[in-house]
Amino acid sequence: MHPPIRVMIANDSAVIRRLVSEALLDADGFEVYPAINGSDAVNQLHATRPDVLVLDTEMPVMNGVQAIRAIREQDTILPIIMLCLSTESSLLAMAQAIPAGANDVAKFTLRMGHVASAKKMLRDELLPKIRFWADIHLQKRLDCPMTSTVALSALETGVQ
Repeated sequence: MHPPIRVMIANDSAVIRRLVSEALLDADGFEVYPAINGSDAVNQLHATRPDVLVLDTEMPVMNGVQAIRAIREQDTILPIIMLCLSTESSLLAMAQAIPAGANDVAKFTLRMGHVASAKKMLRDELLPKIRFWADIHLQKRLDCPMTSTVALSALETGVQ
């Protein structure tokens, strides 16, 4: 059995944090750590040691792009996914996320009274990305010998 994927969700909206948390916990195999803004996420990194960080674009104190930059000063391998509501300002921040150091972006729409469709969108759009980046993060953390330069050179030359 695999250990659970540790996901930190940084979002100033308690509703969005709850929706994302429920989508993850309903899927099994996840532990969720909430953060109320980018600064809170940065401060919790060492204590929670997430496998993946899911950041909102627009938050008070420290927005998503600012948080990415601060995190990249401390941690260059933690996968960061920018989660963006489909608004004009969020889409602009999403365009800045990858150059700032995010690994991926995911967008979704939340309409009043459509919680089930929002959860489905999160399961379809966000969960596969979280699993993908968590696998990559785990490989980097374990420093898998097959990814070392020596092992790759041996594979290329046929030396075993």
